[in-house]
Amino acid sequence: MGNSAANAGATGGNGGFSGSGNPGGAGGDASAAAISSAKSGTSSATANATGGVGGDGETFSFPNNGGNGGNAFGSATATGGAANATATATGGAGGNGLPGNGGNGGVGTANASATSTSGSAATATGGAGGTAPVGLGMNGVDGKGAATASATTDSGAKAQSLATATGSEAMAQSTSQTSLGQVSLAKTVASSTTESKATTNAIVQAGGAGQSLVNPGQSAYAFATALPDKAYSTALIGGASTVANALLGPRDVVFGTSILGANLSSDGSVSNAYSASSTFDFAYKGDLVLGLIAPLDGAPTDFQQIDFTVTLDGTEVVDETFTSLAVADAFFDDHVLDLGAISGISDVTFSYDLVAGGAGAYGMDLAFGGGAVPEPSTWAMMLIGFRGLGYAAARRAGKSCSALKQPA
Repeated sequence: MGNSAANAGATGGNGGFSGSGNPGGAGGDASAAAISSAKSGTSSATANATGGVGGDGETFSFPNNGGNGGNAFGSATATGGAANATATATGGAGGNGLPGNGGNGGVGTANASATSTSGSAATATGGAGGTAPVGLGMNGVDGKGAATASATTDSGAKAQSLATATGSEAMAQSTSQTSLGQVSLAKTVASSTTESKATTNAIVQAGGAGQSLVNPGQSAYAFATALPDKAYSTALIGGASTVANALLGPRDVVFGTSILGANLSSDGSVSNAYSASSTFDFAYKGDLVLGLIAPLDGAPTDFQQIDFTVTLDGTEVVDETFTSLAVADAFFDDHVLDLGAISGISDVTFSYDLVAGGAGAYGMDLAFGGGAVPEPSTWAMMLIGFRGLGYAAARRAGKSCSALKQPA
């Protein structure tokens, strides 16, 4: 069977003190990469990189600026029967200016990718951008942080990816996908960009049960289930009687479900832009039915706009814009839409964009499928693929907060 593990670490050197009238030396860059592969055993890869600290200004005789912190890049890739990859990158802090300006912090960039045959998760943590300690001049600019994580499984196994980034601009993106049999594919992406900290969580699985309707706490998250079982679909739809009547009949089939949401980051008057979409490829003959189950409303303090579109085989069949939170809540609450008749292989994309500021949370859950399916042998082959783009959150922000509606 055989197991495999790889670890890599790197630390950039610190910058030296300045000479008369010269800035402090820049911190050294650091790069660490770990790759691990096992045919059927456990595979793990860990990479840690830390940029060097910028040098301080040394004397008070001249306006000596602090040096910039070093950049850091960490990359981890694991492939195996069970795989886990973790990458951490921390940009170096800028040096103090004596009495000049503080140096800028270094950029931290982390990438982690795990591919497994048994459904283990991949996690990635992007390092905080460097910060400049207060000098006698202007403070340096905090460094940027960027983190990406991806997880891939097969046989419908759960794939989960997590990413965290911190910095003056923080970008985090998580991508998860799974396959079922030789043709089915499920994929979600969650992404977030803020001014301080971004966290993302993407989970996908196919067949059986999916995620419960619980707020996981990240600034952006996307959960999806392809071909969920009846028990899970019934629990997720819950008391949404209109959706239940449309999708939970004895001969109805739910092709897929999605839970998309975000905990907004609060940053005064800054507006945050969030977007989410899920795309399903499938084969079916009949009317395609979309059930909007419920809004996951955490009462954004500065709600501005929601755009919701549905694209079927390249044609936009639904296009709704809401500037009232109450109207949006009503639309996403126990609402069924007939997307029209299809015949054969089709693809449908549900896209959701939110602009809001302040604190709070918002999201939605949905299910879609077909009614009056003739025989199990007929619909058993209907789903040939599913791919989703989950949550793209906040271009700017502060702290994430406020819980969404919990399941009963």
